[in-house]
Amino acid sequence: MTAAIGASDEDEENRAADRESKAALQVVTAAASAMEAFYGQIKPHVALSAEERQARINKRTARWKWVADALFRVASIPSGSKTPLRLNIKSC
Repeated sequence: MTAAIGASDEDEENRAADRESKAALQVVTAAASAMEAFYGQIKPHVALSAEERQARINKRTARWKWVADALFRVASIPSGSKTPLRLNIKSC
């Protein structure tokens, strides 16, 4: 894109901007898909009570909050919870 701007060719600048935009959209889409796939893998191993699940559904909690909570529960491990998490991971 820098070369197109330096050449003062408006058509080439537009083509370069178009390529950059498409590439950026592909990256964002790939990142979102990867996060969703990761969540799909850890979701069955995150303990969530039926009451809490129903409360989230009733409140219409945003999907990103479900994903963030699952990641937080998996990544932030209190000392007393390490053994059950190890057993969950082992059973995968």
